[in-house]
Amino acid sequence: MSDDRSDVAKLILKLDPILRHPVRFSIITILLVAGSKTEGELAKSLDISWGRLSTHISKLIKEGYIESRKGFTIYGPRTFINVTNKGIKAYYEYVNTLDKILRFLKKE
Repeated sequence: MSDDRSDVAKLILKLDPILRHPVRFSIITILLVAGSKTEGELAKSLDISWGRLSTHISKLIKEGYIESRKGFTIYGPRTFINVTNKGIKAYYEYVNTLDKILRFLKKE
């Protein structure tokens, strides 16, 4: 039993520190489910301020999990956010690790 607990502890330590934050996890989730979104759409979906969103977007871009591009809409210029292949891979690794942890907790 203690081996199982140490395995779970190792899994917890393995969780991606970037995706561990609920806002960043939510940003990637929204992009995976709904596709490319503007910064404004993300801010509204998450009900957070532009400044707070900008901080999280910057961290995700720096890590290579998302990318931004400028584009034009009928409403004028917008910044579109897309998840990258690296972001998709990191997201699914994170979710799979969480799943392993939850399966252990259900056994307990």
